Amino acid sequence: TAFEGIEAIRPGHMVVVQRRGDRLEIERRRYWNATFPLASEHDDQVEPAPFVDGVRERLMDAVRVRLEADVPVGCYLSGGIDSCSTLGLATAMQQSHVKAFTIAFEDDAYDESAIAATMAERTAADQVVMPLGVDKLYGRYFERTAWHAERTHEHPAMNDLVGFTPSWIQPWIATLARVRPLLAPALREELAEYDPVVAIAQTLDPDSIRDRHPLDKAQYTWIQTMLEGQILSWGGDRVDMANSMESRPPFLDHRLAEYAFGLAPALRIRGMREKWVLREAMRQVLPRVLYEREKFAFMAPPATLRPQEWAQVRVLVDRHLGREALETSGLLDVDAVEAFVAKLGREVAEHERSEAVNDDNANARNVAALIETDPAMALKIVKAANSARFGGVNRLATVSDAVTRLGMQNTQILVVTFTLRELFRTSSKMLEKRMLALWEHSRRIAALAQVLGNKVGGFNPHEALLAGLVHDIGVLAVIGYARNFPDVANHPAALESSIRSLRTQLSGMILAKWQLPAEIVTAAKEAESWLRDGVTKADYADLVIAAQVHEGLAEGLPLSAIPAIARLGLSTDDVGEGIELLHSAQEEVAAAKRLLAG
Repeated sequence: TAFEGIEAIRPGHMVVVQRRGDRLEIERRRYWNATFPLASEHDDQVEPAPFVDGVRERLMDAVRVRLEADVPVGCYLSGGIDSCSTLGLATAMQQSHVKAFTIAFEDDAYDESAIAATMAERTAADQVVMPLGVDKLYGRYFERTAWHAERTHEHPAMNDLVGFTPSWIQPWIATLARVRPLLAPALREELAEYDPVVAIAQTLDPDSIRDRHPLDKAQYTWIQTMLEGQILSWGGDRVDMANSMESRPPFLDHRLAEYAFGLAPALRIRGMREKWVLREAMRQVLPRVLYEREKFAFMAPPATLRPQEWAQVRVLVDRHLGREALETSGLLDVDAVEAFVAKLGREVAEHERSEAVNDDNANARNVAALIETDPAMALKIVKAANSARFGGVNRLATVSDAVTRLGMQNTQILVVTFTLRELFRTSSKMLEKRMLALWEHSRRIAALAQVLGNKVGGFNPHEALLAGLVHDIGVLAVIGYARNFPDVANHPAALESSIRSLRTQLSGMILAKWQLPAEIVTAAKEAESWLRDGVTKADYADLVIAAQVHEGLAEGLPLSAIPAIARLGLSTDDVGEGIELLHSAQEEVAAAKRLLAG
C-alpha cells in the first residue's frame, strides 16, 4: 500500500497468524486461484450447446443462492446483459415483484434507463429510477464517494510476463506520464526508480499465465488486479458498506467462475460478439434489443468542459487543489498543479467558443470573431467560401463575409471538419498510411450518408454529413495511441484487432465528451450494429449503417437481414431499387467529398 509497513492481502489469499512463544508468525496462504486451461487444451470447434446450458444452469444456481436472505433483496438494473439477466432469473424464482434500482443520467450517451425500463416492464419489476444530475455527479456526492472508495501502453514488464500488454492496464500506464510531473519534487525524486507496472507484474503468478490463450492471460491479469483492486473494492464493496448494503454479485459465484474459465475463447467472444455464450444462455430472458446490443460498459458521464459541470468540479478543485491544501499535504507540486488547473480553465473557455459557433441563434459577426482567434481556421473558412461549391465568383477577404456566404450550418460543419482533419495527421510513417485510409473512409461514408439522407428525406443534410464523418473517431484514438507503442504500430494484425474491439465504444465516448448531439453519438456507437432492431423510426445511425453496407462492409449479410435498410424505405428484394440509388448520385457524393477535403 501507500503506507510503509502496511500490505494488502492478495486476491485469493488468507493470512494465518500463529503465536510462537513470545512472538507472532505471519504466513500467507493461497486458498483459491483463477485457473485457466492451457491454450492447447481449448477446442474452438466444440459444439456450443452443452456449454450454453452449463452457463445457464450455474448462473441460475448462483442467483438462487443469493436470493436467500433475512432482509429484502433487490437488483441493480442497468441496460447491460449482466444485470438484466440477473433480474430475469430472479423474477422467475421469486413469487413477489423484484425491486430493481436504476441510475439515470442526463447525458444520453451514457444513460441506459430506457433499456432498463424495457427489462423492468418485461419482468413486472418494481423499478426505482434514481436520476443523477450534474450537481450529484460532480458535487458533494462525488466527494463523499471518493472518501469511502479511495485507494491508491505498452510495458516491458507486462510484455515479458504475458507476451503483450493487456488493454486494461494501458490507460493507467498512459496516466503515469501525466501524473508524475504533478508530484512534489521531493516525492518525485523518491519515486524516480519506482515503476508501479513492474510492481504489479511481480505480484502475478507466472505459472498461471504460461502457455495460456491470450484471452485467458488478459482475463487472469485483470481478475488479479482490476477486479480485486477496483471493481470489488472502491467500485463495489466499500461504497456498498458505506451505505449499509450487502452486495451479492451472482457472476462472482465461484462455481460459475470456475466453469467459465474452462470455456473455449470462441464461446466467450464469437466474431465481434462479446459475452456470446451468456447471450445465448439468456436469450429467452433478455429483450431482443438487449440481446443484440453491443457490449458497453456501464459508467457515469465524465466531467466534461460544459460550464455547468466545470462549476461543480471547480468547487472540489479549489478545496483540494488550492495552494493552501497542496502546501499542507506536500504531495503535489503547487506550481505544476496550478498550471494544470489553469490549462483546464482555458479549455473550458475554448469549449464555450465552440458552443457559440454551434449556436443556431449566433450571428455571423460573433461567429466570425470567434473563428478569427484561430488564424489557420479563419484562412480555411475564407478559402471554402471562395470555392465554386459555394458560388465563389466574387472573392471574399473577411471571415465575416465568408460566414455570411456559407451560412451558419455550413460554417459549423466546416469548423468541425477542419478540426478533425488536423487530428488525422501523424508524423509516424508507420501509421500514416492507415490514418490516411481512415480519413478517406470517413469522407466517403460522410458523403454517402448525406446523399442518402437527401434521397430518403427527413434528415438534416449537415447532421447526416457529420454523422458519417465522425462515426469512426474511435479508430483515430486507437491509432493515435498506437503511435507511442511501435510493437503495436509495426504489427497490422494487432492494431486491427485493437481497432475492431474498441472502435464503436470509443467513438461513442469521445463524441459524448465533445457534446455532439445524441443522435450523432448513437450513430457512432451503433455504426456496425448490422442487426440493430427495436428502433421505430429511421435515424442517423441507419444512414451510417446503410452507407457502410453500400461500401461492402457488412459482408455475408443479405439486405433483408439488415433492419436499417427497411427503416429507410429501401428495397430489400432488388438492390437496384435500394442501395444502388447512391450510384446514380456520384456527382453529389463527389461534391460532398470536396467539401470535406480540408
